[in-house]
Amino acid sequence: GLRLPAHDKKLHTDLRPRLRLEQIHRGMDMAKLDPADVARQSLKAVDEGVEDIYVGDMAQGTIRGVRADEKAVEKQLADMLPM
Repeated sequence: GLRLPAHDKKLHTDLRPRLRLEQIHRGMDMAKLDPADVARQSLKAVDEGVEDIYVGDMAQGTIRGVRADEKAVEKQLADMLPM
């Protein structure tokens, strides 16, 4: 939707469909990450001044793919969306 916050003079637009994660992940068998491990890695990154971290195999694989061929990953993710 469109919104114009009173404190912000810029116009923000978000016309993308809002999808629930269950819709995107339907049919995908993925193990959940241990929240303690995610927190540990996140805090370590903060301590080390690392701005971007990718926790877990899925995130690490995705960023490797984006760095190699952004458009291919974009198409792969788009193909996962329900029609």
